[in-house]
Amino acid sequence: MDQKHNQLLLAYYYHTATTFFMIIILSFLFVFIPTLNSTIIIPQPDPLIPEILNFLDQRLALVYPIIQTFKNTITSDPFGVTQTWVGPNICNYTGFYCDNPPDNLTALTVASIDLNGFRLAAPSLDGFIDGFPDLALFHANTNSFSGPISAGIAKLQYLYELDVSNNMLSGTFPAEAVLNSRSLTFLDIRFNLFYGSVPPGIFVKRLDVLFINDNDFVQRLPENLGETSVYYLTLANNNFTGPIPRSIGKASETLMEVLFLNNHLTGCVPYEIGFLTKLTVLDAGNNQLTGGGGDTQLRRKPSVRTGAGGGVCIGEYSEPVLIG
Repeated sequence: MDQKHNQLLLAYYYHTATTFFMIIILSFLFVFIPTLNSTIIIPQPDPLIPEILNFLDQRLALVYPIIQTFKNTITSDPFGVTQTWVGPNICNYTGFYCDNPPDNLTALTVASIDLNGFRLAAPSLDGFIDGFPDLALFHANTNSFSGPISAGIAKLQYLYELDVSNNMLSGTFPAEAVLNSRSLTFLDIRFNLFYGSVPPGIFVKRLDVLFINDNDFVQRLPENLGETSVYYLTLANNNFTGPIPRSIGKASETLMEVLFLNNHLTGCVPYEIGFLTKLTVLDAGNNQLTGGGGDTQLRRKPSVRTGAGGGVCIGEYSEPVLIG
């Protein structure tokens, strides 16, 4: 009887102990598992997601990631400009200017970007300029931006002014971006590292200003140069060769300033330059030009330097003209 009683008592204690330990284990799990899950499955907010910010207009929300992505590529910002590129109020970012787009006068968008003189450095502007669909003006001279100019700029329907002078941009002339642009009238790519040739099509495109000096363009001046509609044309400090095309006389209604200096031009200064009635500045110095035409007309201009040596220019011109 005692043996049976002891067996029952032992079974009872065993069951009680087992139940007690199970309760402890389950209690531990119920406390720990929610904490464990919360650290694994709850994602942290992404600072680049525009939906978590309160923007004044959806168009501003769309360009916010473009700005932040470009900001992350900047390797030098001596004036702390990008420190203002924080939060949803893009119109208060240094260098960014907002306005109503032509297609919706009640909307608000980034209409112009002016980074002139900020001395920012970044390996590329690709994906930045062409990321603003309503952009009308982009100025970024005197920085250290590298890489080519994106062909995607051509899709910007309102862009009329592009100034990326005095940078470290490189590649061939941005023909696709420029020639396919619908609104561009002002192009300034001076003081960069562009090379190769300039497409003749640039001289039949409707432009007001074309500054391409101080690069490394190497070619004979295109024969259709005089078809240009520009008021200001600078080709100086490159490696252009050949004569100044006689077609230049066709630009008489528009051309006011033209700089050919410091190239490798040869031949006679064409008589047709004298037809440029609106011309106020001409500099063709430091070339290998000889003789000249239109001397009487040229000397009436306020600032003219042909750089031509003395002598008589005879041959394809209608009359010999002496430049002394």
